[in-house]
Amino acid sequence: FNDKWQLSLVMPQCHVQYNISQKDKLMLGTTIGGEHYYIRPKHAELPSTCMYSRSYVRPELVYEHSFTPLMRCSVRCGSVFYINGRLNSDSGNRKYVEIEHDASAFVQVAFSYGLKLF
Repeated sequence: FNDKWQLSLVMPQCHVQYNISQKDKLMLGTTIGGEHYYIRPKHAELPSTCMYSRSYVRPELVYEHSFTPLMRCSVRCGSVFYINGRLNSDSGNRKYVEIEHDASAFVQVAFSYGLKLF
């Protein structure tokens, strides 16, 4: 929009960004995602390998500070709302059970450093 405000639509993320200064950013937005992995349930009526999958929406507030052009720190906080959770056959063709999850809060602190290759 201008030097201070930006809209970032990089699916599966959507954020409104406010540039506090050259080194500080504040972002408010949401991420849509999912997880799929295989488990080995210890239940006689289930096959030896099942696929667990769940989808979520994660609204978040992000503060990011750049120490140098190659090093920065970010703090994310928000909550995760699960849309669905399922236990399926390993091929995903047969659904065995629906699993409900409560919403949960999170805080994430990250440091990143980029390597200057050239």
